[in-house]
Amino acid sequence: MRTQALAPVHVRWILACSLTALALPVSAVRAQDDLDEMMATDPDRPAEEEEEAGGEEDSEADDDDDEKAPAGEQGSDEERPPGEPEEPTDEGQSEAPVEPVDDPTKGFRIGALIGYGASLEDYNPWGPGFGLQAGYDLGTFVIGLRFVYYLGDTVEEPRINNFEEVIGTESVTINVWELSLDAGFDLALSPAVTLRPGLGLGFASLASGNTSELTGAVSPGAALLFAATDSFYVGLDARFQVVTSSPEAKGLIFLATAGVRL
Repeated sequence: MRTQALAPVHVRWILACSLTALALPVSAVRAQDDLDEMMATDPDRPAEEEEEAGGEEDSEADDDDDEKAPAGEQGSDEERPPGEPEEPTDEGQSEAPVEPVDDPTKGFRIGALIGYGASLEDYNPWGPGFGLQAGYDLGTFVIGLRFVYYLGDTVEEPRINNFEEVIGTESVTINVWELSLDAGFDLALSPAVTLRPGLGLGFASLASGNTSELTGAVSPGAALLFAATDSFYVGLDARFQVVTSSPEAKGLIFLATAGVRL
């Protein structure tokens, strides 16, 4: 009777263990099924997790680049193309002001004249002469004033009485002085040598003995100038002059000149 009573107890224990062993695989399969169903309903969730992981890696890489920025700036000179000048490092550094260059071809000029005038007629009212000239040089064109006094010459003129008879001869001094406005333009033959063609228009006073006459005068010609320094020059002036009141008064004038630039 005792053996028969224990048999159902052993049977129930064996059944319970068997059911537990069978339940474990079933629960694992059910959990896997639930996970598959969740992934099927939300497929973007794993990708989002991967992007979040990648973003964290990128932010860490950016932080590393920021820490290494000074080293990259030091290497920028190696990437500069050959021949390109380096940029100034001092922001407050500025170029020195450029001083204006004084142009030696411009400005006021004043000079002395001395020379000789030869007449193309029988008498010579010019002879030795001296004077001054002043003008303003625009760089190419020149305008100025010129005054020259000539000592002239002494000639023998007939003496006539009241009856218009020649009663003899007398020595008479004839001379001329000129005041003219000169204009010309410069032709540079070299850095120091300049040819200046020009024209003088003005007045001339032709004197003979105690009488004189103020008339017009025309003086075309040219000057050859040599710039010894920026402020000092010498030269030679040659002109053909005509006194308009006396067609016989024509002459060639050669004057040496020397002057300074103010």
